[in-house]
Amino acid sequence: MRNINNQRSIRKNSSANKIKDIQQWLKSFEKISKALDSYLEEKRFAFPRLYFISNDELLKILANSTDLLSIEKQITKCFENV
Repeated sequence: MRNINNQRSIRKNSSANKIKDIQQWLKSFEKISKALDSYLEEKRFAFPRLYFISNDELLKILANSTDLLSIEKQITKCFENV
């Protein structure tokens, strides 16, 4: 990546190896994305109210599950009149 950043020429940066690397990164990203989606779906299946919030908000809730003040904003979207 440093070489790509230092060399701004497209021809110098478009070697077959670099293109293969980028394609491999995309495949890895797709695997990670699918695994994350299935994990979030599993959490939503366990607690259906989580279907009312976005993936980003659900990740914030799961990451900060011990800090109730930080997840308070997202909880109001799950439950009306809270």
